[in-house]
Amino acid sequence: MRTVLTALALCVLTSAAFAADGEHLRIAPYPAAVPWKKITDHHDPKMTMYEWIPADQSENDIHDILTEQDFPMQANADPAAFVRNFLAQAGGACRSARVNGPKTSIESGYPVAYAQAYCAGNGNLDVDIFVKAIGGKRALYVVQREFRRPAQPGAVAGVASFDKSQMAVLTARMTAQSTANRFLSDSVQLCSGTCPAHRP
Repeated sequence: MRTVLTALALCVLTSAAFAADGEHLRIAPYPAAVPWKKITDHHDPKMTMYEWIPADQSENDIHDILTEQDFPMQANADPAAFVRNFLAQAGGACRSARVNGPKTSIESGYPVAYAQAYCAGNGNLDVDIFVKAIGGKRALYVVQREFRRPAQPGAVAGVASFDKSQMAVLTARMTAQSTANRFLSDSVQLCSGTCPAHRP
């Protein structure tokens, strides 16, 4: 399990098989010029987990990761309660932490919770995590996108400090985070029967 803070084909059906009532999680490929590679495909009675990283990154040095976890023993669970607990764990694992959310909504008839956790000083890393949880009838589904970088001494979670020479780095980070927000919002869907079309 490679996620720093774990969560207790053009159209990809990542939940492998349709449940008896047709409920399935659909995740589009992560936006990238070269498709991300799957590094984890784990199944047991309590959890299914998939992980993807960019094609040019190594499992020994991960800077970006997308994780899906399906928890069948938490079917009909409240995703907002799950995310609140996740955020509390995130805060406890970091020297400095800032969280946004959970923001709740209903998508395709299912309850959804979304949040962001900014962590400074998780060991030797600073980590930003965007997480979406969906309460299904067959499982609780959690998808998270992590951004990792070497820890900066004295960094404050959620606050980026750059000088003029680093503006390109700041712009790239903001663009990547905007892409992650849009991906979780528009391209991660729990469906019963036929999924609606992915929004552009």
